[in-house]
Amino acid sequence: MLALLLWILAIYGVFEGLSRFVRYFNSRSSFDRRVTLVLIVYNGEAYMEGILRMIGYKAALSRKDVRVMLIDAGSTDATCEIVKRIREQHEDDRITLVQTDREADSNILCQLWKEAELNSPLFLFDLREWQNQKKIMPYLTRIFG
Repeated sequence: MLALLLWILAIYGVFEGLSRFVRYFNSRSSFDRRVTLVLIVYNGEAYMEGILRMIGYKAALSRKDVRVMLIDAGSTDATCEIVKRIREQHEDDRITLVQTDREADSNILCQLWKEAELNSPLFLFDLREWQNQKKIMPYLTRIFG
């Protein structure tokens, strides 16, 4: 009986070691780890801090290198101040804030597209009409698997 128990533990240990080995090499994949999010925002004071904190939390859990490019389309509220405050608190250079007074500037999007790494996927979210944070979160969390 003791021999059977030892064999079961040994087989479990081998399978656990193999699964950790596979997970380690899957996590080192450069395409899967780098993600660029482009968020177009207008008057997003109500949900911006929650979204940026959620992205940082999910990125840390999934061990992905997430770069957030936030395009402010002429907000009249404190959206830009919130983003700047979060950048300063966390000393995070992965968050880029681009301020424009136009509704949609295709030149900015083209420039951001060129700056994004070719090996990483780029996700574009237009949040100008969204006011409910609970409706935005499911779309963003799908990126992190």
